[in-house]
Amino acid sequence: MTQICFNCGNNVKDSYPICPYCFVVQKDHYNRDDVLEYLEIYLPTKPKIKERQVSTSIIVERRDYIDWLLLGIFTLGIAYYYYILQTLRDMNRHWYFPHGDFEETTKCDTVTATIILVFTGFLGVPFIQYIRYEKLNRHIQKAPYIPDIINPPKGKRMFWLYLVNNVLFLGSLNLLFFGISALIADFIFEIKSIYVGIAILVAAGIVIVLLFLLSFTIIVIERNWQKTFNTHVDWHYEIMKEYEHQIAVPSTQEQAE
Repeated sequence: MTQICFNCGNNVKDSYPICPYCFVVQKDHYNRDDVLEYLEIYLPTKPKIKERQVSTSIIVERRDYIDWLLLGIFTLGIAYYYYILQTLRDMNRHWYFPHGDFEETTKCDTVTATIILVFTGFLGVPFIQYIRYEKLNRHIQKAPYIPDIINPPKGKRMFWLYLVNNVLFLGSLNLLFFGISALIADFIFEIKSIYVGIAILVAAGIVIVLLFLLSFTIIVIERNWQKTFNTHVDWHYEIMKEYEHQIAVPSTQEQAE
């Protein structure tokens, strides 16, 4: 079926609320909603949202933070950086589990995180920890309630903790270097810098104590982060087992009938 455009007189299909020849709206036959619907189909303004993939067969490992911490110490931090990247990967895999529309995503960009760690080392860790903590914090807040679970701190707090930790670490190294250098200079050149050296080394000791206390705080928080994530993943597995059992029971009964 066709209609005649009131503006240019050409024949236009009934399904066209806009004349393809003169681009005038056929207002005598269509209302505003019809025109907007037509335009949204052929000239979409809303981006297409990719449907999220869901799987119940994904495996997310339980990790022990203390084991990775000790391994990181013996490998001068390399194993610990690997652990951070693995936990980001775990968060990505966790998002394949069935989730409600109200829950925040835990997907992270592991490629960017790897590049940051390779080229910046511990200096880039605060930025990665911001994402790591912020993602899990938001997700746990909107996830179904799980008894005895500890919601990790927000990403902003962990960013500053790691940044201050890095500053204290670099500060202690510099103070130790200048303090020892002052003592050596006094011994070789006798320029009476021994008191300056001692003062610098005392300051280095204070900074090291602060560094130790802050590092211990971070270790406790990191251990709780991993414990929270492990508990949350275990809860997912329990829910999926119940779901699979509910599906299997009716099918067994139907076969018996």
